[in-house]
Amino acid sequence: MIDRKQRIALACAGLAFFSVNTVAEVQTATLEKATLNIDTDTNDFTISALHDSGFQVTYLTDDNGTPYANLPSMALPEPALTEVTNKKANDVELVETATTLTLKLNNIAAHVDKATHAISYSVNGKIVAKEQGGLSISSKGVSLSFALDENEKLYGGGQRVLGMDRRGHSMPLYNKAHYGYTTSSNQMYFGLSAVMSSKNYSVLFDNTASGELDIGKTNSDELLFKAQGGRASYIMVLGENLKDTVTNTVAVTGKQPLPPRWLW
Repeated sequence: MIDRKQRIALACAGLAFFSVNTVAEVQTATLEKATLNIDTDTNDFTISALHDSGFQVTYLTDDNGTPYANLPSMALPEPALTEVTNKKANDVELVETATTLTLKLNNIAAHVDKATHAISYSVNGKIVAKEQGGLSISSKGVSLSFALDENEKLYGGGQRVLGMDRRGHSMPLYNKAHYGYTTSSNQMYFGLSAVMSSKNYSVLFDNTASGELDIGKTNSDELLFKAQGGRASYIMVLGENLKDTVTNTVAVTGKQPLPPRWLW
């Protein structure tokens, strides 16, 4: 049987596709209400069902297997998350095969590769999003990597002057005004660590630390969030079209309070 050191050596030799996830074989998995708890030989993490259209993934240990102290979520208050997962306990189903763990919720599903712990997401049985490097916690900070299709378009990232499709750009994830800008700017007042895809999913990197969002600029086939530290978690929301995805995203994160009448 190959031990952990040998698996690391194989990964370094380039014999696996997922550089971060290669040695993280799934060892145990348990379903508690609407949360799937997964232990690997490096990262331990949870996948929680959110409403009818999404999942939250949170890492509990870093890339060395050391327990990681997560900051509170910026997108989901903890009481709200607990309430939602409790309500969804009867709606989720765990299906296990020799190679995959699948957490099903209505017409969507999260699929975990047992050999790499890489997660892919499907709607009506069709894969629409998949991790490339996935979440990673190291001395350099926290990162999240997803694979991009050749013709996929990405929207979001906060206030920028870059056009609607942000693919091919990188941008800072911290707030700063850009005075005197002209026809373009990759940083305008506020950044948002979230994007929506033309493939009808949105991904929210649930992290408030300073960082960078690289939407296929460094590697054309990769969506990469990077932060100096902070929370190691993200939210995946799925839909059948863009309108559906917007509605589902708002259902997960909540709506902005109505401004008072005197504002106008």
